[in-house]
Amino acid sequence: MNWGTFAAALVVTLVAQKSLVWTFGWSAVDLLLVLALLCGLNAPAADARIAGWLCGFAQDLAGQPEAIGVQSLSLGLTVMLLVWMREAAPARVWWLRPLPCLVAAWIGQIVYLLLLKFGLGVGFLTAWNVLSNSFLIAAIATLLALVGMTVPAAMRRNRRRTAYRW
Repeated sequence: MNWGTFAAALVVTLVAQKSLVWTFGWSAVDLLLVLALLCGLNAPAADARIAGWLCGFAQDLAGQPEAIGVQSLSLGLTVMLLVWMREAAPARVWWLRPLPCLVAAWIGQIVYLLLLKFGLGVGFLTAWNVLSNSFLIAAIATLLALVGMTVPAAMRRNRRRTAYRW
């Protein structure tokens, strides 16, 4: 994994998360979770785990000072689960990729919301709110990660076809 490219993507994603998402009020969009999922799907196992933890640490540093470590733990757990499920799933089954991504992101978001509620005492969350909000965030992040993974591959594939045609 090229760490310079990852650092640049992390900075761009953090700026987009804190400016664009906050400006438009999209509270269910977590771009750093999308970046962590992309790293978990594409990078080698050890690099993906480190990248997931770094995404969470960057979000912790840019967030509330009393909640440092919560996002690091949840995104690190998410990528660790995703890498474990990715290695257990058959590689040739293309339609199986979204399922581990969604399950890992959902479990990571549940852990994050439960840590906020019980660890820090932030907010009034019922069990239904924890499950529904975490599933919404995980589903949106999974869709964005899959789009982010397939669009560059499709562009490379189309570029090769046109080059061979001429």
